[in-house]
Amino acid sequence: MSQQKGSGAVAVDVSEPTQRSTKTKADLAVHNPCLHEANLTFKCLAQNNYDGDECKAYHENYNLCKTFWARVYRDRRQRQLFPFLPPPSEREAVKAQYDIHGDRIAD
Repeated sequence: MSQQKGSGAVAVDVSEPTQRSTKTKADLAVHNPCLHEANLTFKCLAQNNYDGDECKAYHENYNLCKTFWARVYRDRRQRQLFPFLPPPSEREAVKAQYDIHGDRIAD
């Protein structure tokens, strides 16, 4: 079947993935405050043949980070502070307002 002129068909190069398909919200520091910890965990796993026991400390640190920011998010949502997850530029100041477990220590 031959293409007719004006059919609207467009040739698309599929040899390279588009930027949209390779980046997700989890890959952006704006949406993932634990991106650095996640990358360290993945790097450790890759270097240790994906042996989880070798990277247990990295994984625990990642879990602590996720728990901390989930509690901060919940607290800010309850107090109606927008955005619920602060932007990367404000995160150091926000961390000073919470203890290691994500409980507020300062107003």
